[in-house]
Amino acid sequence: MANTVMITSLKGGVGKSTVTAGISTALALLGKRVLVLDFDFTVRSLELILGLESKTVFNAFDVTNGRCSLKRALVMHEKVDGLYFLAAPKLESAEIATLDFKQLFDEAK
Repeated sequence: MANTVMITSLKGGVGKSTVTAGISTALALLGKRVLVLDFDFTVRSLELILGLESKTVFNAFDVTNGRCSLKRALVMHEKVDGLYFLAAPKLESAEIATLDFKQLFDEAK
């Protein structure tokens, strides 16, 4: 069974991405399979912290809108076995409402 952990805050710059990168990397190094879903639609710093910015082609919006499968959109970390990443889309407020979070979370589990 999959466990879900959400790290969130309404304030920017408090360390959400840094904490997420640290926890996800630690869990993967302990032998867990970890999927990091980035939902910071404005900054997208998590892919930079994880060192995956040049590997990201698709994002969560592409998956929920049928442009690609979740499997194809995932980026596997080259240095940390078991660590996978799905990038946040860069969206406007109106587009965010069309993102099917439940479908994405169900498929990811």
